[in-house]
Amino acid sequence: MSLQPHSGAEIPPLTARVARAANPKGTTAMWIHDRLDGRPRPPTAFQQYLDARDLPRPLWWRQGK
Repeated sequence: MSLQPHSGAEIPPLTARVARAANPKGTTAMWIHDRLDGRPRPPTAFQQYLDARDLPRPLWWRQGK
């Protein structure tokens, strides 16, 4: 475990090789990482889905319940 801050975007080559060998078809996390090209999205990309306290907004069709 590392106490140094890091983005987590870089996966060591050996870790990637072992993960691919253990999961030849891949996993959901691997699929998402491949689709995002390993780039984390900025928080502003999801701002439209958050309220003023940075909590998920209620879905519009559940507002009246």
